[in-house]
Amino acid sequence: MKKLVLADAAVADLEDIARRTESEWGKARKQAYLAAMRERMSRLCKYPSLGVARDEVAPGHRSTLSARHVIFYRERADAIEIVRVLHENMDVHSRLSLESKDALSDVPQRSLRPSRKKQGAKKGRRRGGRVGSPRQRR
Repeated sequence: MKKLVLADAAVADLEDIARRTESEWGKARKQAYLAAMRERMSRLCKYPSLGVARDEVAPGHRSTLSARHVIFYRERADAIEIVRVLHENMDVHSRLSLESKDALSDVPQRSLRPSRKKQGAKKGRRRGGRVGSPRQRR
């Protein structure tokens, strides 16, 4: 099994995610969210091809989802290097710092999520996933 290596940018991303999650949802939710991310990253060490190839971002890069965040990584000979952990709505081009800036010059801007069929627009969702007032839900 390969070892897990976090780039400095990925460490900063995880610290920011922890801070924001705790302020928004509380300490227990933060711990559960980060534990799920750690589990996902650990699985990459055992199954490096688990993620989707993201050669449109940079050759050799892959990504995998963990809840609402996308984990960008590269497979090395003896390690999995986590490059960045970005929210699914963030722009790859403005956030992902790569060795070769030219690698992105001809790539159209895309969402972080790998392309999938759209399943329709979300309708009036609020936090907690409930729609409408309690009276409307009955």
